[in-house]
Amino acid sequence: NVSYLSNELVLENGASVLHAFDYRTILIEQLKFRKDRYVTEEEWKQLHNDCSEKSKQLFPSLTMIVCETLKHVERGRSLFKYTEKYHQQSINNTAIATYMSLLSLNYFSSLSIVGDKSSSVWSDEILRLYNLIKQSQIKHFSSQTATNIIKGLSVTNQWELCYQYLPFVDDENHCLAITNVVLAALHADDILSAIKLITNLSCTAANNTYPITDIIHDIFRNLNP
Repeated sequence: NVSYLSNELVLENGASVLHAFDYRTILIEQLKFRKDRYVTEEEWKQLHNDCSEKSKQLFPSLTMIVCETLKHVERGRSLFKYTEKYHQQSINNTAIATYMSLLSLNYFSSLSIVGDKSSSVWSDEILRLYNLIKQSQIKHFSSQTATNIIKGLSVTNQWELCYQYLPFVDDENHCLAITNVVLAALHADDILSAIKLITNLSCTAANNTYPITDIIHDIFRNLNP
C-alpha cells in the first residue's frame, strides 16, 4: 500500500513490507517518474520510520541502490548525508560503494573540453568514501561492490587503486569493470596501461557473447574526441 505525501509516494504501511526486495521494488516504482532532487532530512526520517524493522537494517544500502538505478545523484547525496548523521551504524560497504558509483555516473561521456585532465567534481567525496571502506578493514568484497568501487575510483586522480579490486570481479561484471579502468587510463594519457587492459578485455570477451569490437567501440565512444 502506498499513498501520496509531500508530492511523492511513501509507504503507507511499511510493517507489511517484510522483504527487502519488496521495499526496493516499491521505492523504484514510486520514484521512477519523479525528478531527481535533494530530499530533506524530515522526508528521509518519515520513509525510514515507515519501513519494517527488517528493511530498516538495510535502509542505506537498499535505498542507495534505488538512487543509483534511477541515476538520482542529488537524492543519493541527501540520503548519505542523512544516514551518516542518524544511522551511521547501518552504513555498510555496499551502501558506500554504490554511492561512489552513483557519483561517477556519466563522467567520461560528459567531458566537453579537449585535453581536460581534471578529475570529477565529486573526486574528493569519492576518495573520502573510499577511505571509509579502507577503515572497515574488510579484505574481501562481492563482485558488485568491487565493481562499484572501481567505477568510483576511475573518475579520480587515484584511479590506479582500481587494480586492487579487479580480482574480486566475476565474469559478469568483468567487462564493465575493466572498461572503467581503461577509460581512466586513457583520460590520464597512460596509453600503455590502456592497451594492456584492452588485451585482458579481449581474453575475457572470448568467452563472452559481447564482441570485443563492440566493447572497444563503447570505450572510445565514452571519450569525447
